[in-house]
Amino acid sequence: MIEWYYLALGSSVFMALSTIVEKSTLRKEHASAYSSSFTLLTFLLSLFLLPFAEFNITALQLLYIFLLGITSSAGFLITARVFKHGDISVASPLFSSLPILLTVIGAFIFLGERLTPVSYVSVAVIVVAIYLILFRSSKDRLKGAFDSNKYLRYIALASFINAFGAVSIRYLLLSVNPFALLILLEGFIALDTLVFTHLKYGGLHEAFSNLRAYKAPIISTSILTTGSRVLYYLSASAAIISLVSPMRNSIYVVMVVLSGTMFGEKGIAKKVALAIILIIATYFLTANNT
Repeated sequence: MIEWYYLALGSSVFMALSTIVEKSTLRKEHASAYSSSFTLLTFLLSLFLLPFAEFNITALQLLYIFLLGITSSAGFLITARVFKHGDISVASPLFSSLPILLTVIGAFIFLGERLTPVSYVSVAVIVVAIYLILFRSSKDRLKGAFDSNKYLRYIALASFINAFGAVSIRYLLLSVNPFALLILLEGFIALDTLVFTHLKYGGLHEAFSNLRAYKAPIISTSILTTGSRVLYYLSASAAIISLVSPMRNSIYVVMVVLSGTMFGEKGIAKKVALAIILIIATYFLTANNT
């Protein structure tokens, strides 16, 4: 059996590659259209996992998964919009580090997960590093990273959604087969995203036409995302989410921040410093609990 931290690290690599491809695609595509095509294809890919799934699920659990699908689809739409309009090397560290704090707090309150004192100090270091390196930046730098400061609020909202999702997935995995959970959740996410696209744009043809126009990047992103989530669910079913979340996000931050050079983003040196601080903090966060 592969150790959970190898699964988490593998998930982070797939997630980072998926984010890089997603950013390059969103430079020329609408976020909503992309999300509808992406979530539909990801669900179809998840169906290949049916032979490994065991659907021993209660009605209450199914309702929980349905509600989680609604919040997750909202998170994907927000994330796609932020990546389209903002610097990937600013948004990605925030997307990966803020949920660490929220997930650890949520897991402490709702799942009874406990970490060592050193690990909790590491969480505080993560928060301080983000504040000093990003939020203490000049207005010009923030405006250069995003078309509007409203996208910083979007990042905060998406971080809460991601943390809620992480805690919920860990809770469900205590009694639900990981492959069954993945298939059902991806199905609800795809359904919710398509409904949103239909209500907002008056039809579903946009999702399919978008898939035809950007077939290669969307297929690549969906395959990478499916692989990332399979490894994530397996790691989260084997270890507490307070450990899996920071382990998964550490390598992701480095890869995505460095990829900012591909998109001509500025201030890479400072962003790399942020990534290093986050990696050191997340290392101490996990090293004292494994």
